[in-house]
Amino acid sequence: MFHVFSYLFQVNNTLDRRIEAVARRQHGAFNRQQVLARGGSDRMVASRLSSGRWILLDRGVYALSSSPASWHRRASASTIGHPTAVLSGEAAAVLRGFRGYAKRRHQPLEVEVPHDCRYRSGMATVHRTRHLSLSQHDGIVCTSAAQTFLSVAPKLSFDEACLLFEDAHHKNLLTVDRIGSRLADLGRSPVRGRQLILAVLDRYGDGGQAIPASVLEHHVHTLLRRCPELVWLAEVAAPWRSAKTERVDILVPGARLIIEADGRRWHTRVADVANDQRRDHDAARHGYRTLRLGWEAIVGDPDGTLRLILIAAGLECPLETAIAGINPDTAHQNP
Repeated sequence: MFHVFSYLFQVNNTLDRRIEAVARRQHGAFNRQQVLARGGSDRMVASRLSSGRWILLDRGVYALSSSPASWHRRASASTIGHPTAVLSGEAAAVLRGFRGYAKRRHQPLEVEVPHDCRYRSGMATVHRTRHLSLSQHDGIVCTSAAQTFLSVAPKLSFDEACLLFEDAHHKNLLTVDRIGSRLADLGRSPVRGRQLILAVLDRYGDGGQAIPASVLEHHVHTLLRRCPELVWLAEVAAPWRSAKTERVDILVPGARLIIEADGRRWHTRVADVANDQRRDHDAARHGYRTLRLGWEAIVGDPDGTLRLILIAAGLECPLETAIAGINPDTAHQNP
């Protein structure tokens, strides 16, 4: 009899260790198939649920009671309920760290499955698609970054979609080509917000605008587009240097004017200030003036900043027209 109890103890202990290893990779969650594949049984599952060692999250989906009830555990659990389920929509945007989506963790989760799958989840809204986009981030299966962008962008304004793309681009999550390739994969299938997405690609694709290197530079670009008479180039080589050695934020070639957007994060160290002074002196030696604008000026006083830019550029663009604003889809485009 002792040997029987010893054997059962070893079996149970081995199963617990194996499941704990799986759960660690999945933010504390695991499913019935994973239990059975590691030597467990439905009776063992029932025993652990009744003792409180495991928690039932959804049909056939469990969690270790010792694991924190985190958003990541919920997200992981919503995808392991079916082998084809992937996190999608705003939930995928939260997972991937898209700008502004961290605060949406309280929103219902979304998953996508193939169009002929009958899976139902008690933890997430299930969408069916003929064009499933499979990727993985932080140990959770989810839609690709490009597909995630296509899913959430239609809910945003044009400027918000541009900011989202710029931030994801600088995090190495998105490129124009990746989004374009995903659209090509979808072919003639309906894509909600297709025109808005194409407008974003037109802005940043070949021949379009350079992608601002910071949110502050985005505000500068928006400000400059309010005056169509102002001809400017974004993120180009300093005229007296090669593109690989030194670039400027904004160049107004006709006025021999350089505009630099100095974000507080990037311009606080003494070394940065000294380098800025060297760049400004170098520009002056070649006949260019440099106008450095900070966050307070660009965001806090956009009208006064635009006046200053126009004066420096020697233009008389009616400020009333500029203040009224111009639709970015019809405004002056960068050469």
